[in-house]
Amino acid sequence: MANAQGHLWRVPCSAPVPAVTAIAPSGGPASGGTVVTVTGTDLNAGGTPGIKFGTVSGSAVSCASATSCTATSPAVAGAGAVDVTVTNGSGQTSVTSGADVFTYTTPPTAVSVSTIKPSSGVATGGTTVTITGANLTDPAGGATTVSFGANPATTVSCASSTSCAAVSPPGSGTVDVQVTAAGSTSPAVKADQFTYVHPVADLNAYGITAPKGGVVFLPGALGGHWWSSDHAQGFCRMDPVPGTKLVAINSAVCDPGFTISSPGQATYDPSANADGTHYVYVPDNECLTNIEKHAAGRHAQVRLTGGAHTVRLEIHDDGRGLPAKGFDPRSERHFGLRLIADAAQDIGGKMQVFSSGSGTTVLLEVPSRTPLLDHSR
Repeated sequence: MANAQGHLWRVPCSAPVPAVTAIAPSGGPASGGTVVTVTGTDLNAGGTPGIKFGTVSGSAVSCASATSCTATSPAVAGAGAVDVTVTNGSGQTSVTSGADVFTYTTPPTAVSVSTIKPSSGVATGGTTVTITGANLTDPAGGATTVSFGANPATTVSCASSTSCAAVSPPGSGTVDVQVTAAGSTSPAVKADQFTYVHPVADLNAYGITAPKGGVVFLPGALGGHWWSSDHAQGFCRMDPVPGTKLVAINSAVCDPGFTISSPGQATYDPSANADGTHYVYVPDNECLTNIEKHAAGRHAQVRLTGGAHTVRLEIHDDGRGLPAKGFDPRSERHFGLRLIADAAQDIGGKMQVFSSGSGTTVLLEVPSRTPLLDHSR
């Protein structure tokens, strides 16, 4: 610059300040290695710039022009957002803004399933399955979901990060039970396979004349078990005794809420109800008690038979019989028989009492969907 007297001054020019207007992609794993394109102005003024992700320098920096450079993100300790800044060859550094934010992420913790119990259930759904594995819950409190193949479980609850319970939806065939938590889904493995079954089984019933009790074999997903009915236990599972060839009542697995107070011969109905359960028929002890206490009978015959649509229970004794006139099984005096008659009527059946003066027969008929074997004692 010169003035009117001819003097010359040298005035330095200010160096251009780079500006970042966009970055792509705007995020990547905390392990680093993401190639990021930085767009802006005056990025390479004065030579190849330095590009930082927060306070850590990126690597492999190169610029195609003053408006576009690339850099590889460095590894950091954890997830979080940082500013990507450019310092050009002139020593000028870009001012941070919302356009330069790069978000580090950590991969979701791997969810895995190691076992499911039981591994099968009825096709209509409703089986409660206990799932054991790792990282089954979201540490941040997010929901855990469970799928049986393509269908979601109807109910899911988790006691811990290693144990959840899910109720199976309706389905068919063999499917994988997979858990999703915190953005991670367990991989399909053999241990998570659940098989839908149609509960059809042979009728396997073995009994001992009431009132001494009896045992019955109930088929099931675990291969089936023997069950015992008696005065003390009601209805209780029998399991092998370790180290012997014997079976004994397993009190630990008896269900106190499911007791059949009438002991004796039991019969399993293989046809499934809508919810997958089955009926087990047990002769009622009320009639046998009456024979012992009131009829003075010496012998009793219990006969359980079934047709295509009816189950028939017939109990006959050789006692003194009932009054020829005036006997009403529904009267207040005969409370037990009245309960049996009312219960039969509730399910579409009926009870009849016949007496010849030298013995009594109680006949109970109730609807059934499948034929039953003849069991006479």
